[in-house]
Amino acid sequence: MANLLNQTLQRLEKHLQNLIEGSSARLFPTYDFQKELSNALVEAMQTEIRPTLDGSLLAPNLSRFFCL
Repeated sequence: MANLLNQTLQRLEKHLQNLIEGSSARLFPTYDFQKELSNALVEAMQTEIRPTLDGSLLAPNLSRFFCL
């Protein structure tokens, strides 16, 4: 189960990376900022992973991101 969760998180990370480095590049012109933002999003999602009573891992399937 943990392997499936890791694969899902890796796919999500790749998707976010493509999103941040692709279409949002116009909003965030420097690569360092894009990379920092991508890493922060992945870290925020990983911190929400919780073990269930049966020992499997559960990650949220919905997240909200607010830009200030």
